[in-house]
Amino acid sequence: MDKLVLHLLTMLEAIKKIFLYSSRYNSFYDFYQANDQESFNACLNLLVAVGEESKHLPENIKISCNQINWSAVVGLRNHISHNYRGIDPEIVWDIISNELQDLKKILVNSIQQNFNDSLLEKYLKLDYYKHSRRNFYPND
Repeated sequence: MDKLVLHLLTMLEAIKKIFLYSSRYNSFYDFYQANDQESFNACLNLLVAVGEESKHLPENIKISCNQINWSAVVGLRNHISHNYRGIDPEIVWDIISNELQDLKKILVNSIQQNFNDSLLEKYLKLDYYKHSRRNFYPND
């Protein structure tokens, strides 16, 4: 059970950081060109983390969260990891702008439905999950 909550929280934390690193940009071009592509590359790495963590989710979680195309999540991870020069920044921007918010909501829902507060507190007090913490403790 601990591993499952860690996979879900790590995905959520990665998404929250992607939003943090991309929020100041208004277009894929600005996002891609900014700070010598530092924000873009950080977000790519975090998308890889989302895909990698999703590979470890049990089928019952994937079935209960069937609004998500899990094979596409893993496929994006594989594409970024194995075809780095072929990454289209406009597609990455579209995923960040139009897809990740739904995944974030589904992850928060799944965590709330499947885990008790004491287990969540155990991990959400760690600095690594400080951005995810706000989903469960808004005044923190």
